[in-house]
Parts: sequence; C-alpha cells; structure tokens
Amino acid sequence: MKKARLKQERTKESVADFKAIQKELLATPYLNPCDQGYKNLQFNRYADDFVVGIIGSRKDAERAKANIRDFLSNTLKLTLSEEKTKVTHSSELINYLGYQFTVRRSRDVKRDKNGTLRRLWYGSTALYVPHDKWVQKLQEYQAFKIVTGKDGKERWKPLHRGKLMHKDAVAIVSQFNAGIRSLYNFYCLAENVSVLNNFHFIMEGGLLKTLAAKGNTTCNKVRKKYERDDVLAIPYMTKSGPKAASSIMMDLPKRPTCLP
Repeated sequence: MKKARLKQERTKESVADFKAIQKELLATPYLNPCDQGYKNLQFNRYADDFVVGIIGSRKDAERAKANIRDFLSNTLKLTLSEEKTKVTHSSELINYLGYQFTVRRSRDVKRDKNGTLRRLWYGSTALYVPHDKWVQKLQEYQAFKIVTGKDGKERWKPLHRGKLMHKDAVAIVSQFNAGIRSLYNFYCLAENVSVLNNFHFIMEGGLLKTLAAKGNTTCNKVRKKYERDDVLAIPYMTKSGPKAASSIMMDLPKRPTCLP
C-alpha cells in the first residue's frame, strides 16, 4: 500500500515536471530573436502594387525602400509614391490588394496531426476584410441611408434600388445575388469574413424593398408570398419545368468556404 502511494506521488511529480518543461519549451523562440546577423527578405508584387517583408531592423527596411526608389527612378524611370509607400511593423495592419494583413503574435498552442503541441499561429500571416471596403460597396449600390433614432444612435436603413425596377423579379434576385457573391468570394480567405453578414443584411433588406416597390406592395406581403425557410424564392417556368430563383442565405462562421 505504501509503495503504491509512493509510486502515485512520483507519477504526479513526473507529470508536473513534464508539463513545466513543455510550457518552457513552447515559450522558447524557434530562432534567436536577438540574432542581429540574421536577415531575410520576401517580395510580392501584383501589377503596380508590391509589398516587401523584411526580417531585420528598421534601418534595414529604410535602406531597402531607398534601394527600391533608386531602382524605379534610375532603371525603370518610375516615381515611387512616398505617400503610399511606408515602413511599418509587421504587427500592424497593412493594406494590400483590397485586404488588410498582419503577422500574428499569438502564442496559443494547438496539437498538430501528430498530436504534438505547437505554436501554429505565431509568425503566420492573417488576412482581414477592411471595414471601408464593404461599406464603399454598399455606397456604390446606394443600398442604404443612415437615420438617427430617438435614442440618438445612428442606424443603417436598407433602400430599394430604383435602377433595377425595370427588370423582372428573377433578374432582380440574380443581380443582388451576384453583388453578394462577388464580394464574399473575394474576401472568403479573411479571418473576419463574418463581418460580411452586415453587408448581406443590408443587401437582403434592399432586395425585399426593391421587390415590394416593383409590385407596389409591402415587404411583409412579399415575404408572405415568396419566403421559404428564410429565403426569398421567386418561381419561374423553363422548358424543363418550374424552377425558383432563390436569394442567398448567409450566416457566416469565422472561416467559411467560398459561395457556389
């Protein structure tokens, strides 16, 4: 009995020691962060936009910027935009090709496919949807207006789209679906893609109001006539039989796949 208790206590001590060592190991950087001799550079370009990632000091980044400026000016006879070309830390959000991206500093751990605890996120790149991009798209569609409630708070109110009134109901649904699908599929890689639920909410309200205005009726009556399982389904006839043009239903998780 005494031996069994002693063995159990030693097992607990061993487990505690193992967890302490594992915690220390996970907190240890993969590379020496104070190694001033290690440098690395990565370059990405699309059309006339480019981004340069540098592992090094700010002086290294400033020197690389100066070299790029000289190369563009002397060799390609182009002028580097000083307003748009900035040196920023990788932990800050950087605008590039319609996205914002940053380098994660999360020290959270997760088991890999082999069951080993690893810092899978630290040092990896994360993409985000810029707030102004989906708002600009709504403004482009003239899809909403801002009203102030009795409580003094601003609210976004969906508007009908008069430019689509000449189309039939099926074409109107297709037009709205195309606008939602195109924006979502572009940003489906973003960590915060679920913010596009707000975009979808305004677009869906605009679709409902557009159909109501076209039929000279109310939104409630349109819902009662066409809504099935929270989706507007407009029936139409084809050579192969009856079909329905359905609005896109979205309740986005954090990292969904692209819409078909």
